[in-house]
Amino acid sequence: MSRNPASSPRRASSPAQGSAGAGVLKKIATAIGAVLVALVIAAIALFWFIGDHTDFGRERVVWKTQACGGGLVIVAGLLIACAFAYLGVWRAKRDVDIEKDNQRSFGIVVLCVTALFVGFQSISRGLPAFRDLTEGTTTVTVTSCSFEQMPRSNPGTGADRTPNNGWDNTFTMTLADGTKRATVIITDDADDIASRGGLTGVLYEACASRSGSASMAMEVYPHTWSIVDARID
Repeated sequence: MSRNPASSPRRASSPAQGSAGAGVLKKIATAIGAVLVALVIAAIALFWFIGDHTDFGRERVVWKTQACGGGLVIVAGLLIACAFAYLGVWRAKRDVDIEKDNQRSFGIVVLCVTALFVGFQSISRGLPAFRDLTEGTTTVTVTSCSFEQMPRSNPGTGADRTPNNGWDNTFTMTLADGTKRATVIITDDADDIASRGGLTGVLYEACASRSGSASMAMEVYPHTWSIVDARID
């Protein structure tokens, strides 16, 4: 015997269930978005780190430019997110939803502060690198230089200078026009710097072995002070 369809009870999803499901999806989407932003910012920071720890040449300038270009893309994404968050605040105020209003207002502040920080870092680091790539290298004369070696500070605290953190090897060069420029090379051991060849070897020979009395001709990217070539006169 067949059952009458009209007599069969139908289950309808309640508005509360639909609202709860939408809320869960929003939270998941927000979490995924936050993770993606964090990963991209971490990637940009890695590019900055590699650029800062590439000692010489065009590669150093290119790393910095790529990192800063990526940073500006992040800023654009954050500003778009700010716009959507502002729309959410406007809707919350319209619906007199104080809790959502407070949450989204706080989100706007976080997004805008992050955008300002990343934008400032990207422009301040990227503009000199971009100018170097477009204008190219120049030749300068170093009339004298000095060499200083110090244990590195702890990256986490900014203090605790011990040999376990590595060594900062600073070459301070005085140019023909009287300006001073510095190049810092990081080594794990204090004795590593003396055994290096290439550009590091030239700098060490002029500034340390010859006590800074030797003059040098150098090809550099001037805005980021990235040395491409150096020779002792």
